[in-house]
Amino acid sequence: MARYRAISLGLLAFAVAPVAHAAESAPYRPTSARASLPRSADADRTKRKDDDERRRSDWTLGLEAAGTAPTDLGAEVGLETPFGLRLAGGYGFMPAASLAWLRGWTVSVNDARATIDTADASGRILRLKAGLRPFRRLGLYLDGGYARAELQATVDVTGSVQNVGSISGGYHAASSVDLWLVELGYQWKLENRLLLGLGVGFMGTLNARTTITPLGAGNAIDAAMLSTAQTGVNGALEGYGFLPTLSIRVGFNVL
Repeated sequence: MARYRAISLGLLAFAVAPVAHAAESAPYRPTSARASLPRSADADRTKRKDDDERRRSDWTLGLEAAGTAPTDLGAEVGLETPFGLRLAGGYGFMPAASLAWLRGWTVSVNDARATIDTADASGRILRLKAGLRPFRRLGLYLDGGYARAELQATVDVTGSVQNVGSISGGYHAASSVDLWLVELGYQWKLENRLLLGLGVGFMGTLNARTTITPLGAGNAIDAAMLSTAQTGVNGALEGYGFLPTLSIRVGFNVL
């Protein structure tokens, strides 16, 4: 019986010895380190996601409703890069009421002013802007650019306009005006989505081209008179000086 016990104990020792040797040769790894492996993978994924969101938040692609007093109401699309470069394009409609500034700046003759005030006038304007937001943590920006305004007016002339002779009947006037613009403003980005912008600036005329055509077959066409009138309108548009502007924008960052 003693011999059988010795044999059994010997077999048990033979079986346990390789397991013990393997345990001794394996590197020591604390329980906390082993438990942290899955958490480390999750942390890496979270960090990559945060980095992607941070890079995305450095870019802004805004779709905005825009109003510029006293000229137009419309929409604007703007792109801002992580290093502060701003590019924008906008389109606006100029209702007859907004063209009061044009009448006030360009028309001073009493009978002409009375005629212009009754005109059916409207227009539209296209803006292209580029600028900088120099301070990363501030929304302060400076933009400059070019605008193209297309103005339309139809009027029944009932009096004499100074320097162009006596005219009567209905006429349609179309003017294309090239303008420069500059704007200093501030843009807020709320929760990286809602965009609010407020800016003040100036616009000035670079060039103007006007065409005046009579309406109706009964109107006598005086080519010299029309040429003089067109030249006078162009001169008034090009010489009225600087127009101060106030712009307000509300929109969303789609990135």
